[in-house]
Amino acid sequence: MQKINLIEPLQISFQKATLEQMILIFKNLRKPNANKIAIRQQLEEILDHPDYVVEFSRYGNRVQKSELIDFILNFQSIEKSSIKNEDLLVRFDHFKYLIEHVDDYQSKLDLIESIFTPEIIKEQGDLALKGLPKGTQFGKVTFLFTVGIGMSFGYPHQTEDGRKYIHFDFIQLIKEFTPEQIRFCIGHEIHHIAMNEIHDSLDIVNMPLEQLFFLLFSGEGLAVKYCNNAKGILSQPLYLDLPENIGLDRFSWEYLNNDFENTFQMFRNHIQMIRNGEITSQDQLMALFQKYWMNDKTAEQSPDESPRLKQSRFYSFGNEIWGLLHDKYGIEKVYNTIYNMGAFLPLLNKALIQLNLDVI
Repeated sequence: MQKINLIEPLQISFQKATLEQMILIFKNLRKPNANKIAIRQQLEEILDHPDYVVEFSRYGNRVQKSELIDFILNFQSIEKSSIKNEDLLVRFDHFKYLIEHVDDYQSKLDLIESIFTPEIIKEQGDLALKGLPKGTQFGKVTFLFTVGIGMSFGYPHQTEDGRKYIHFDFIQLIKEFTPEQIRFCIGHEIHHIAMNEIHDSLDIVNMPLEQLFFLLFSGEGLAVKYCNNAKGILSQPLYLDLPENIGLDRFSWEYLNNDFENTFQMFRNHIQMIRNGEITSQDQLMALFQKYWMNDKTAEQSPDESPRLKQSRFYSFGNEIWGLLHDKYGIEKVYNTIYNMGAFLPLLNKALIQLNLDVI
């Protein structure tokens, strides 16, 4: 098994240098006679801050600085249906919520310090390490909090010079998550840093599509298995001294577990599509994955409704298949399989047979 060179948990830090200024800008925009010329200048300066340089580097050409500034200044007076940029379309509802609750956000600016204590950082770093290969070491990781510029709630990102960040959008963080959920996001995201290193070491370009399909479930699946003590239908909670599904959204997880049979059938259908030649490229596979497995709306929701799921199917079903491998064969076999994806299906089928389920 390969060794991943990362960091020690106590080298984890956080940054929120732009939050207070950005919250104040939205507070000023709420005023009937807001001075948009002055606010534009403030935005020009804030969005040049190193924290936003990281954000823009992550989103690339998807969000431009000038476009974002115009959007922030004018989103209160535009029709949602007129927004063409997909990231800003998602941000529209978030910004509306922020400006309506800006006083509450201003009062919670110190929440980050109360969660990112040395004790909790060590606790969560240790939890992530339990779910990684032996000998994993961590380098410096910075948790970055901003009023986000794109659609993602959170993401790990490494800059060209090798700095590692985990970003959270402060709007969604405060709106959607309790302090306890935020606490267990720390270990979850630390786990992602290591898994990204593992995935980067694989020959993804030449990986058979079926094996890549299985691999796509491993990142979120193993993070919720090892860091959120996830309870699924096939995969069981790992730690007796922790509550099950800790840090996960209760509604989302119950919905996904209750919909397991439909999800499992869709998993089989998508594998058959690959085998039948209906999916012939990685681009097609990723489009399929994003449409179904990363969809964060329930089956009952219409396209114009705000998503109800805070975790989507690739979280829960990733836990089912990769978590099942852990339950049956242990952590070393899990990571050996990631480095040898050809072994995944035989192991999964062996586990399914033990559960009296049909093989894939």
